[in-house]
Amino acid sequence: MTFYAWARTQVRRDDPVGDFCRDWCADRDRPSIRRSSRWRHVRYYLWQVGACDAAVQAGKRAYAEWRETLVP
Repeated sequence: MTFYAWARTQVRRDDPVGDFCRDWCADRDRPSIRRSSRWRHVRYYLWQVGACDAAVQAGKRAYAEWRETLVP
């Protein structure tokens, strides 16, 4: 499962990760970034849109949670 696909399953969360996932999934202008499963692409996206530190931290947490789902 890609990071984007995982994020789509998290959009109803009522926490910073849910906020991040809603924003990430709603961005229709960057389809190649939406499909990315690499932190450097996520981080670049956050830099590109001028995300605040809290959004970057939420993105890091979301990415870490997604990576945990990949462990067999």
